[in-house]
Amino acid sequence: MRVEVYRQKFKLLPSFKSNNNSNGENIYGIIRAFRASPVEAILLAVPTTSIESIAVALVFADYAKDQLYWSRDLVFLFVDGGTTQSADIWLSAYHGQQQKEGIELIDEELEAHGGTFIGAFGLDINGNIFGDVEVLHGMVRRRDFYLNFWVFR
Repeated sequence: MRVEVYRQKFKLLPSFKSNNNSNGENIYGIIRAFRASPVEAILLAVPTTSIESIAVALVFADYAKDQLYWSRDLVFLFVDGGTTQSADIWLSAYHGQQQKEGIELIDEELEAHGGTFIGAFGLDINGNIFGDVEVLHGMVRRRDFYLNFWVFR
């Protein structure tokens, strides 16, 4: 199996807050599930501002592409500048929603999609110590994925 890699280019148009254009580019990769059709997927968002996060994500992708028995697509999103705005732009395009005002997509549609997201993780590592996982309202959904990642580490 392999990792399919794509990019999404976008432009932030001038607004009343700033007069300058800025271009951005999100990179995303999809590892297709070998055992099942692409119905469900798990998203791993990685800020491009953290070299440690990028390194861990790439090593994990290398490990995950050889797993034949996983039944969900894995989508790795390398977020331009690590901003939530860049992630929102990609997620809106992924789900086919119209972009917010002031955003122009250079490529109208994403080149590829995985399944519906059943879980998402943000991988933001600073330094070399992995201490905790922050979850919404204390819930740990898809704990099996988290434990696989912990064992892999």
